[in-house]
Amino acid sequence: MKSTGLVFAEKPSVGIEPTNLPDRSRWGKDGTHNSVTMVRLPSGLWVRELTGAATSYIDVGNVGQLVKAALIWLFPDDITTRSFMDLDGGTHSLEADGSGDVTATGWASPTFYVNAVPAATRLTASVWNFVVVRTATAFIASDFDVGREAAAYWDGKVALAELLSYAPSAGQILKKFNEQRSWFGV
Repeated sequence: MKSTGLVFAEKPSVGIEPTNLPDRSRWGKDGTHNSVTMVRLPSGLWVRELTGAATSYIDVGNVGQLVKAALIWLFPDDITTRSFMDLDGGTHSLEADGSGDVTATGWASPTFYVNAVPAATRLTASVWNFVVVRTATAFIASDFDVGREAAAYWDGKVALAELLSYAPSAGQILKKFNEQRSWFGV
């Protein structure tokens, strides 16, 4: 899957970058850590751990790019109501509801995938989940945060966040999942 959007990620060979979330795309919109801890997985991949507190999030700011899809690896410490992405100051966001299901506020007719399974929305606590949400109706990511939206803060780990300007196919989502899953022991 060719990314035409923002790619906030490290591959296993990349070293620790403790103060920011580097954007590996041509846009260079790095995010700033706020009370975020770096954790190294057995695969060598560095991931970010957020505490669920109001002070623990990653602030990217105005990326000014069209979004039709968001991809992220999540390791929830709990699956209560938690936000993992806010794309524009609260109008478009991604959360886990009180039952552990992924929800998409403000997205027009979103399609959900968890671990590349179409229409799956359920997160599992204490394991890695690959989450993709896509829509045919683009919007602008004008105030992007990872790990917070309103008063719902993420409690757990996050990795390999991507914002795409196109809606990837089910086949592209499955391919990305299969390419990355071994890094997360899935």
